[in-house]
Amino acid sequence: MTGNSSRAILAIMSSLQSVQRKSKLTLPSRLVLAGVIATIYTLACCCPALRLDHHYPGSNTPQSSETWFGWTASFLGWLGILVGSVAWLANFVLGLTAVFLLSGLRRASLICSALTLLLSLDFFPLFSAKIPADEGGVGQAVLQPPEIGVWLWFASIAAAFVAALILFLAPRKGVQGVQGVQGVGERESQQRVDPPPQS
Repeated sequence: MTGNSSRAILAIMSSLQSVQRKSKLTLPSRLVLAGVIATIYTLACCCPALRLDHHYPGSNTPQSSETWFGWTASFLGWLGILVGSVAWLANFVLGLTAVFLLSGLRRASLICSALTLLLSLDFFPLFSAKIPADEGGVGQAVLQPPEIGVWLWFASIAAAFVAALILFLAPRKGVQGVQGVQGVGERESQQRVDPPPQS
């Protein structure tokens, strides 16, 4: 009965430790990964990102053009939601990815990074969207090919996905603990073996 109880306890402890989702990737390593993501994202904010050409058909207003830097796009990108693009929301999910990455949460980091990647791809439909150039809707803005800031933004998202993948593939906490518990159980079972009868 004692042996069966010990095996049951060991099985429960092994199951509890096996469900741990935290990675054994050290905090300094996770800080380096998050630092790379933050650096690329900061560069994206400091570089030209979007160029819009304004057209006013049927009006004497001359054609004009404006360039948004990355930081402007990060603040005003929510306007894309009005024309059906949710790519701007990828910035928030990217922030969550960084938080989960620093916390060592494997699955949450990978899921959020994949969601960030999917949301960012909704940027490309903006090239065919009808973007008003003014409040009255008289003019029309045409999005030109992406500038370096957009590609750096995509690079930061790709870096977040790679970092989350590294975290996910790293050994998990609890693996050694399970082996250690099993080893203790084996030693205890060996100690309980009755010695052979002496003649």
